[in-house]
Amino acid sequence: ELIEKTVDVRQLSLFGENLEFEEAKIKRDQLMAIRALKESQKVLLDHDEDRDYVAMVRNHLGSICQVFFIRKGKLLGKESYPLKTTESDNDDEIFASFIKQFYLEQASVPKVIEVYRPFSDKEALEELLSSKHGKKVSFHIPQRGDHKKLMELVKKNALEALAKRPNTQAYEEDRTLKALEKLQGFLHLENLPRRIECYDISNIQGSDSVASMVVFEDGKPKKSEYRKFKIKTVEGPNDFLSMYEVITRRFSHVEKEKERQDKKFSHLPDLVIIDGGKGQLGYARKAMREVGYDFIPTFSLAKEEELLFKEGVEEAIVLPRDSYELYLIQRLRDESHRFAITFHRSLRAKRQLASILDDIPGIGQKRKSLLLAHFGSFKAIVNASLEDLEMVEGLPKEVANTLYYALKSHYTLQMQLKAKEK
Repeated sequence: ELIEKTVDVRQLSLFGENLEFEEAKIKRDQLMAIRALKESQKVLLDHDEDRDYVAMVRNHLGSICQVFFIRKGKLLGKESYPLKTTESDNDDEIFASFIKQFYLEQASVPKVIEVYRPFSDKEALEELLSSKHGKKVSFHIPQRGDHKKLMELVKKNALEALAKRPNTQAYEEDRTLKALEKLQGFLHLENLPRRIECYDISNIQGSDSVASMVVFEDGKPKKSEYRKFKIKTVEGPNDFLSMYEVITRRFSHVEKEKERQDKKFSHLPDLVIIDGGKGQLGYARKAMREVGYDFIPTFSLAKEEELLFKEGVEEAIVLPRDSYELYLIQRLRDESHRFAITFHRSLRAKRQLASILDDIPGIGQKRKSLLLAHFGSFKAIVNASLEDLEMVEGLPKEVANTLYYALKSHYTLQMQLKAKEK
């Protein structure tokens, strides 16, 4: 209130009369900010409780999550968190990912966290946070009264925070275009690398060998055209032969898909990046020659020194450190690695889950087949409620109860391991 008195309406009028418009604008913004803060502090003044309020907004400028921290009924603080998203990401993916990462990293959380929408894995996260903090933690969607009013204020703040970044997207696009132009120069490419594909092999502990193909267009991930491959022809952990198989399969699809409606594989890249050293590059180029696509510029990115290699050229290409073009290539490589690892883990998790079903009392091969026939997949079995399991014909209620709590325990453990990996 003392600060507000120093920025009163009369002072604004004096600035206006003296044509000091910039000063008037600064003082006006200060006054509006102070009044907005006071208003927000009044909303829950009658409720002596701790809560967080979380909302997300998206528009052409990007995405932001806004968090209000209410302690003892007053606004203790608020933070805006800009999110890296693409048009192909849906709201649930973005918001669920933020909520999980944000609250699993917090040293303390309130008992009640108000959110503006439902999100996936809510119950599992509640259980994990309750166990971690030794108290019941729950997520609510406010429906009425002061809580709903405050959530509207959180959304409004998020929109205002997003509006303050009007030039961000234009700046990013300009910076990305310049990075692509510089990359074209460093790699001596005939065409601007608007579409870049990156390939990575994952075979942790030598099992379930898989590969990923990620696509960036104009410097941005195009997730709808990502592809994952199970390695079919290679026994054991052999990255060279696995890369040869994947590149052969990818470029063999080009002609086939030109005749189909789904033509995603027929879109040729301007540049191919292989995650690995000269060995993987050599086998990738061999495959491309054999299927007639060796005219596409191809480079490998060595993991440790971040060096780019071209077939037949001994000297490595070193992109300037701290340059956006190097950052772009690193993002591409990291995304391909993440996508491959995620696919590998999902296969491993399915295998582990099948093993867990075998170990649950009362679940033999016949009942396991019964569950798969009823739900369609292991994932659906994991996500099933106790009521859903009890409705499976031929599955006794006591077995359904044992299965439900065994799977719930397994899923909670998986979330804890993922949190530690992050």
